[in-house]
Amino acid sequence: MMNINPAAELLGHSIGNWKVVEKIDISNSSGGNFSFGYIVKNNTGEKAFLKALDYSTASMIPGMQAENLNKMTNAYLFERNLLEQCGRKGLRNVVRMIDHGEYRHLQSWPYAVNYLVMEKADCSARDMLTLNASLDTLWALNSLHGIAVGIKNLHEIDVAHQDVKPSNVLFFKDEKTSKIGDVGRASTLSIESQHDKFSTAGDPAYSPFEQLYGVKFDNWRKRRYSCDAFMFGNLIMCYFNGVSITVSTLRNMDDKFLPRNWGDEYVDVLPYIEASFFQVIDSFIPMNDISLRESLMTMIIELCHPDPNIRGDKKERGIQKFSLQRYISHLDRLYKKYMYKVMKG
Repeated sequence: MMNINPAAELLGHSIGNWKVVEKIDISNSSGGNFSFGYIVKNNTGEKAFLKALDYSTASMIPGMQAENLNKMTNAYLFERNLLEQCGRKGLRNVVRMIDHGEYRHLQSWPYAVNYLVMEKADCSARDMLTLNASLDTLWALNSLHGIAVGIKNLHEIDVAHQDVKPSNVLFFKDEKTSKIGDVGRASTLSIESQHDKFSTAGDPAYSPFEQLYGVKFDNWRKRRYSCDAFMFGNLIMCYFNGVSITVSTLRNMDDKFLPRNWGDEYVDVLPYIEASFFQVIDSFIPMNDISLRESLMTMIIELCHPDPNIRGDKKERGIQKFSLQRYISHLDRLYKKYMYKVMKG
């Protein structure tokens, strides 16, 4: 029994007010390497998503079990406390935590399981992209608007998400809205996190170029909010072109200029990144609505510009450049304009 991994064995168990009815694959999500996902149901039939923290890897390195277990426990507490803060602040476009706790079915289990229960989405944007070569334009614009609001609301409480990507965008059919999930890699001024020291906290495939080259700004807001701005622009690229602008840009570059091979200053490799970046932008998928295509391309250029000093809202200065307020308003106008066009036929 000592070899059992409790977090992987919860199917059929009753945990608090919840019955674990289904195990789901979250291996491709940010927290998938250190957790297991389940669908749970309460006595009223309400379904939710349960994330069980996997502490089994704590003992993989001899002599490091106590230290690793402490790190994993701290990561769980960080995510739980941050979700509680988002709930208290009423952040409607951030996935809501319903319950949390610790579960130990048998004393012979090597450790208890810490878990988080969150509202269950119908699907993720990654699911939508997998099922459809191109997303419905109205859905995509509405979804992007919801995620931009979620990021803006996080920034208003001094939190940066840092891992904005299709698998972390969750769609709720009844509410007709998208919410941002998985705050496990977030950074905040009020709660210290052990991953704050990483140059790239989120998924490198969607991260800003400067982070991949080891650039770290002293100003917390510039470092974190410029990352969220980039990742949101990259989300637009993923929605309408089906690719990450980070991956596409680096794929077009000579091998010697890639992060793994580059040993000089970022400013020296920047011209090569920019050249490849604008080639990717020029290949942005053609649309019947030329005006919409140009608007989307402009947003991606502003939000994802390889030079962080140029990135963001051109009408703002300083940290406000990375505010998504203007893009929220613009997406709202684009949605209403496109809806009118569709209804008009």
